[in-house]
Amino acid sequence: HSGEAAEGEEMRVFATVITYSAPEKLATCLASLEGQWDGLHVQDNSPPAPNLLYTKGINIGLRKGLSAGAEYLLVCCDDVIVRSGMVAALADFLDSNRECAIAMPIQVAADGKVTCGGCTKAFPTGWHITEPLDHPMYVKPFESFWANGACFLLRAKAARECGLLDETMQFICSDSDYSFTL
Repeated sequence: HSGEAAEGEEMRVFATVITYSAPEKLATCLASLEGQWDGLHVQDNSPPAPNLLYTKGINIGLRKGLSAGAEYLLVCCDDVIVRSGMVAALADFLDSNRECAIAMPIQVAADGKVTCGGCTKAFPTGWHITEPLDHPMYVKPFESFWANGACFLLRAKAARECGLLDETMQFICSDSDYSFTL
């Protein structure tokens, strides 16, 4: 499944959503992303298609976004629900911080608990920051050791310079490894 910007329009954000046997989650994720992207690739690893796993599936979408000439590449897993304006806020942050290659939102579960507000140290010894959402550390953006692969926005220029995620890390660690590469 792919969507593209209208001919002649600049492509600011190309989104890649990876899914596996979760059509309801995918529909909710895509509905939350509505209007926040100019191009879209859904990588469906559900049977009977081969399961390419996370990293290879994401890289397929990133390549499509790079080929389309996008300025930014959004990565989301199918269980992510994006708040209105979140993608634009991340893009605005990257616009204002040219030395930054990747940005992630605070990730909050349905019960309101923070599941990832940043990441400390390097995986596998590191962990997700899970301070309550009203914690003062979240008042302004801060540097994190890596961007969690569930949802992040990547500067396409950085992907062109550094390459894509390491596909030998099929499912875990590729997000932290990639953050360090960037």
